Amino acid sequence: MTPVQAVETCFRKYVTFRGRATRSEFWWWMLGWAILNLICGQFETLGTIEVLALLLPTLAVAFRRLHDVNRSGANVLLPIVAWMVAAGSAQPGANVGTAALLTFEGIAIAFVLLFAYWCAQPGTPGSNRFGDDPLVVAAQE
Repeated sequence: MTPVQAVETCFRKYVTFRGRATRSEFWWWMLGWAILNLICGQFETLGTIEVLALLLPTLAVAFRRLHDVNRSGANVLLPIVAWMVAAGSAQPGANVGTAALLTFEGIAIAFVLLFAYWCAQPGTPGSNRFGDDPLVVAAQE
């Protein structure tokens, strides 16, 4: 899948959390999202609009990617929740020691790395509980 095809697919499946996504679809989308995030992040309002506009398709492709490796899409929430806990612990007035904060951040980083590892794995060959193999479906079309 080319970068353009990946972006088109993700926008076509804007809020489709069912089914499966190939590695190329996921990684091309994430690369494009990261570049756009870096550019738009320089401008507060534009950055906020970009984050809100691309939140759902980014979550959807992440869910579908985990489905391709036969894992629940809800695993996407692990690094997000851990990061939120770490960020909440870092707020002024929070009674959390430095060691605990480092532990929360370490857990968040571990979940991000685990999520990246899962997303880098080849998809389940053939059908799995989340649908047909997207590579086979694409070859048939």
